[in-house]
Order: sequence, then structure tokens, then C-alpha cells
Amino acid sequence: IEYDFRFDVDMDGDVDFFDLFHFRVNFFTVLEGVPVIAAALSNDTAPGGAVNTDGVTSDPSLNGSVTAILPVTVFRAGFDATPPASYLDVLTDLQPDNTFAFDLKRLVQINGAVLTQGSHVLHLQAEDQNGNVSALSDVSLTFDTTSPNLDSQSPDGLAINIAFTFFDVTFSEPVTGLDTGDFSLAGAGAMGASIAAPEALGTNLWRLPVTGLTDGNVDVSLALNPNDVEDRAGNDLATVNWSFSVDLTPPSVISQVPDGSIVGSGIIDVDVLFDEEVTDVDPSDLVLSGCGAFTAIVVAPVDLGGNTWRFPVTGLTEGPVEVALAPTPGDIRDHAGNELLNVNWSFSVDLSEP
Repeated sequence: IEYDFRFDVDMDGDVDFFDLFHFRVNFFTVLEGVPVIAAALSNDTAPGGAVNTDGVTSDPSLNGSVTAILPVTVFRAGFDATPPASYLDVLTDLQPDNTFAFDLKRLVQINGAVLTQGSHVLHLQAEDQNGNVSALSDVSLTFDTTSPNLDSQSPDGLAINIAFTFFDVTFSEPVTGLDTGDFSLAGAGAMGASIAAPEALGTNLWRLPVTGLTDGNVDVSLALNPNDVEDRAGNDLATVNWSFSVDLTPPSVISQVPDGSIVGSGIIDVDVLFDEEVTDVDPSDLVLSGCGAFTAIVVAPVDLGGNTWRFPVTGLTEGPVEVALAPTPGDIRDHAGNELLNVNWSFSVDLSEP
């Protein structure tokens, strides 16, 4: 249906040029609309294979449309600080229905270089055949195809001496999806172990309580399956493996010499054989008392290897000698930190001529 409106402005019974001119000038102004651009990411990737609208994506492809009353004769695009005069002509990307789409290859051409990881703004501008120019239309995005890494984990490569500990894991960037099911524990030390829910401690650090550890090695695997742990763009953490050991048993002394015997010199070596490697061994760990030890001096012990330590002693005199090894808690420990319990024995010194 077509309608033909005529206005006799001067009411002379005839619609002439004066009426049309007067009506147009005084009653409304004809505007030619400027083009309007709408654009967004085609696939704003997210964890779990989902999509969202946060602008952080591993796929920077875009699509959109240009709404214009008159035919669009100029369509250009440029990234970030590129001046408008240097924007790339993308008119050939505009389809007959005024839609467009840019894949990564085309975005690289628009950028004039490889699209680097990080934040970018794509600027779009259109112009119609009468020279009406659209406002700049901006699409902000963060291009991220880099998988998160595990910067640190603990305990790792250590021996611990408790059945309860914390797994502390620090990632290279914020991650999502971390839960107890992302961890796999194996080894003798993990036979009865269980992991509680993780807690975010900030700065990409997460902590998980672990209980039920026993003596033995523990092998840890994190993120065995796809989508276990991901960054905001949906990039997966690759599987990470590490191990530690659990040692709940304190060290002990297998043998000590001299013990229960008589020595015929004021200068001797006291040799102590432990059942495992020990640390923090020093002269104060061997305390001598009794008549034969009044003037005795214990000098720096020597690690002979094979878990044997030698304590050189000088200044012994005639009489019995009581020996106390590690009389103070914490004097001697194994590598897991377990303390050697105090060990006592005796010998005697006889310096008389036969």
C-alpha cells in the first residue's frame, strides 16, 4: 500500500513548490543516518569447553554487522594504537547482507604482524556513499593460547616426618577447576592418604590438606585428564608429576665403640653407627661424665660414610666413663627431621702399666 501525502501550507487550494519547501524547512529535517557497527568475539573461549563474555579467549575470531541506510563504500579496521589513516581496508569482508567475520589469519593481516599474546583493541569504522562516517566501534579482547604452568609445589623431593601435611601449589596465572579429583597419589606412603578440598590463598597459590600418610615414597600427579585445571581462556594445565617421601621413624644407633670395654689410652675415637643418615652432628652431642672423663674433650666429629660418625676424644684419665649421645632433644636428626632419642652406654679407662 502506498500513501501520498500533500500539504497545502498557504491554503490557496493548490500544492505547489512553495508549500513543499515551506513544509520541509519548517516541519522536519531529513537526516541521513550514519553507519552503525556491531561486533563481538565469535568464540569467547572459557574453561570446560564453554564460552562466556569476559573477552579472555584462545580464539580471537570476530564477527559483526554494519547497519546503514545508504550503501557502505568504506570499511576499515586497525588494532590498538594504529592511527585511523593507517587502518586496513576490509570492505571486501563485508557481505551483501552487511555482515562480516574475521578469523585469526585476517586479524594478523589487519594488525600487520603476528597477534601477540595479551590485551588488544580492534577498531572498526565504516563510511557510506554520501560520506557519513560511523563512530569508531571497539572490540576489546585478551588473546591467550598459553597454557598455565605449575611454578612450584611442595613437598617436592623432600622427606617429611608427619602423617599430615599440606600440598601447596603455585600456578603461573589464575586457574579454575582445581579440586581433589585432579590429584593422583601412589606409592607406599600414600596407601591410606586422602586429600581435602583446596583453598585459594591468593597470588595463584592453592593449598590442599593431606592426611593418612605413612612411611614410604609418595608419587603425585596433577591434572591427568583434559580440562582438569584451566586458565580463564580454557587452556589446559599439562600433567605435572613430582614425589616426596614420608619417614615417621626416628633414627637409632646400631652400635657404638667402645662400649662396656676397657681402653688403655687417654686419646680414643668413639665410633657410632646409625641405621640411617643423620644430620646436625657436633661435639656437644656426645657428653662424657665419670671419673675417667674429668678432663676429657670431645672434638669435631667426622662422617666416615656408611652412616658411621667418629667422635675423637682426648684427655681421658683413669676410671669409668659414662657416655650420653644426644642428651638434648633435637641434637641429632634424620633428613626428615625425626629426632634421635638419647642413647647411653659406658666404658672404662685403665692407663696403668701391665
